[in-house]
Amino acid sequence: MGSSHALHPPTDVQSDGGGDCWGKRLKACLAWLGVLSVSVIGGLMLGLWTSWYHPTNSQLWMVPFGLVLLVTPVLAWVSVVASEICCHVVVAEDPQGRHRHKHPPNEPLV
Repeated sequence: MGSSHALHPPTDVQSDGGGDCWGKRLKACLAWLGVLSVSVIGGLMLGLWTSWYHPTNSQLWMVPFGLVLLVTPVLAWVSVVASEICCHVVVAEDPQGRHRHKHPPNEPLV
C-alpha cells in the first residue's frame, strides 16, 4: 500500500528471508480484498436498483449510495498508486557497507 519512507526510513533495509514479508503481504491482500468487496457491493446495489426499482423510479437513495460505494475504492486505489510512483526512496549501499537513502531532488531532507 502507501509508503512513508520519506518520514520514517526503514531501519533494516535487507531482509532475512521474508519472515515478516508474509505477514505484510497477507495484510495487504486482506486490505485489497476488503476494498474490492466494497466496490462490488456498490456495483451490485446499482444493478439491483436498475433491475428492480428503475421502472418505477422508487428507492432512489440506492443510486448515490451505490455510486459512492463503487467509486470511492477506485479513487483510493488511484491515490495510493500515484503516491507510490511520486514518492519513492532509492536505497544505495556505500563502500563501507552502510545503507543510505537517496531522496528524490524535489523532496526536502528532514
